[in-house]
Amino acid sequence: MNVKNKVAPPFREMTKEVEYPMVYTLLKFILYMISLVCVIYGLSCIPFEKMIKKNHVRQFYVLYIIVVLSLTYLVAHFFLDFMTIRFG
Repeated sequence: MNVKNKVAPPFREMTKEVEYPMVYTLLKFILYMISLVCVIYGLSCIPFEKMIKKNHVRQFYVLYIIVVLSLTYLVAHFFLDFMTIRFG
């Protein structure tokens, strides 16, 4: 006797990401680029020249890139989460 398992597909709530994948991806890309520009602009006011040790410029640039990318990720995800909040 051949019995097939009839399992219902998992319930998947339709989100904007599922409904419009290209629009959501484009929005994320644009938001990341805007966040990147804002983070670099915001960090440009800090006088890092006074904090860098002599002959440690390469290490500073590695740290600066890590900080910029981390802050960009945090800012972009904050706005993405803020835009997808649904009330009610």
